[in-house]
Amino acid sequence: MPDVKRVIKNYREKMNNVTFSRQVEYQKAFEKYKVNDNVILYESFHGKGMTDNPFAIFKYLLNNPEFKNMKHVWVLNNSEDNEYYSYYKKFNNVEFIKTHTKQYFYYLSSAKYLINSVSFPPYFLKKR
Repeated sequence: MPDVKRVIKNYREKMNNVTFSRQVEYQKAFEKYKVNDNVILYESFHGKGMTDNPFAIFKYLLNNPEFKNMKHVWVLNNSEDNEYYSYYKKFNNVEFIKTHTKQYFYYLSSAKYLINSVSFPPYFLKKR
């Protein structure tokens, strides 16, 4: 029979590892939340800005009445330095989040559409 104290100690040590703890938090969200068909998550260069193709797609969808029921979630780590943040934060259907937060895990695991300029974190799993 395994030593319970050793198992707990090993778990605590792993949870202090940033990569492992992010994997655990994402896995919890992945199992807990269902896909929301009306949510789009945008991420450009790991949350460094609102740029590139994700931003062009965002502007098109936001201004198209056919997609007025969609919620647009932007991953933006530093909103203070972003020229578009103060304009778009006023929209009811636009939300801003930071990478590797509980909100990020929630939307990454529940948004129906994921629009990205590079890759998602290594712990990301696509829902079927």
